[in-house]
Parts: sequence; C-alpha cells; structure tokens
Amino acid sequence: MRTSFIFVIQDAMMLISMGLIARFYIYPRLEKLSIYKSLTILSFFSVFRCLGLTYLVPGVANALPASFTIPAAYGDFTTSLLSLVAIILLRRQHRAGIAVGWLMNIVGTLDLVCAYYLGLKLPWWEYATGAIWFFPIVLVPVLCMGHAMAFVLMVRKP
Repeated sequence: MRTSFIFVIQDAMMLISMGLIARFYIYPRLEKLSIYKSLTILSFFSVFRCLGLTYLVPGVANALPASFTIPAAYGDFTTSLLSLVAIILLRRQHRAGIAVGWLMNIVGTLDLVCAYYLGLKLPWWEYATGAIWFFPIVLVPVLCMGHAMAFVLMVRKP
C-alpha cells in the first residue's frame, strides 16, 4: 500500500473518530458548563502544542524543510502560550479570558490550516518518519476538534 494512501486513510479516520467523540461525548458535557469553565477545559488541549517546538530539535525532523518546520513550530508555540494566558484569565472569570480564548483559537486554527497546506505541498508523508508521523495523524485531529468545539461554544454562549 502506498504511503500517501496510508496517511490519508489514517488522517481521515482520526478526524472522523475525533469528531464523533467530540460530538457525542465531550461537547454535550461542555455545553452544560459556563463559558469560562468549558473554554478553560478546551484551552488545555492547546497547552500541549509546545510539543511543536520539536520540529526545531536537530535530528528529529531534519527531513522536513525549514519552510514547514519553522512556521509550524512557532505557530504551535504561540498558540500554546496564548492558551496558558487564556486558562489563567478564564479560571479567574476575567472577561479578557474570552477575548484571549478567541485569539488563541483563531491563531491555532490558522496554524493548523497553514500546516495542512504546507504539509500537502511537501508532500508530508514522504518526509515524516518516526514519531513525527503521529503529529498530523493523532495530535492534529484532537486539536481540530478542540478548536471546533471552542468556536461553537463561544458563538452560542454569551
């Protein structure tokens, strides 16, 4: 089986699976919470985007071009920092927490869209080896669902 086909199958299956888990199990519970609590929980998804800095570690993603690794690493790290600020403000129920939540989700979503676009131009599956393979297959679908739920909650809740 071709590597590109495996990549597309795995990515699609994970996106669908994460979407179903989010829709049937996570979102209904978050919807019952205040916007501050639900966004706090969802912001924790993006805290772990500091792992994106792994792209800059020598020997880890050397096969990937800098045109991909640098924007991906710093986009993830920026989103991670914004999520920490959002969590602190949201836990204090500070109104600025909602604004930072919006900013974090916009920046994070744009980073994921950019990474998908750049990754498909590469094509990603020819460069991804070892643990780097699991970033787009496992982490990105989780992040996509986190951002999608956050946007829906921020639009629906006052």
